[in-house]
Amino acid sequence: IDELPALSIAMAVANGTSIVKNAEELRVKESDRISTVLEGLNACSIKTVEHKDGYEIVGGELQPAIVNSYGDHRIAMSFAIAGVLCNMEIEDIECIDTSFPNFFEILSEITEIK
Repeated sequence: IDELPALSIAMAVANGTSIVKNAEELRVKESDRISTVLEGLNACSIKTVEHKDGYEIVGGELQPAIVNSYGDHRIAMSFAIAGVLCNMEIEDIECIDTSFPNFFEILSEITEIK
């Protein structure tokens, strides 16, 4: 279940509509990850539909955005990965240090981000 925020970034750039069901556990993590992911994707001009236990994402082209991680390290890392595709400003990004202090070092080694 913790991988769904990152997978949601992949869904956002995939063709068609991706559907996540039976994921209500996401609502009681460091943030309400369903609402937080969809808020971030909407800021990136991706169409979404929120459900009580999941969501739908209509794939498209991510647009530059300012996204609030709400202090949730998995949300911050997911949108940092989205930042490989377009300019992304992530608020509360320092929360990544909670679980993955060298995240940006590794991300820069495998991408064009410097």
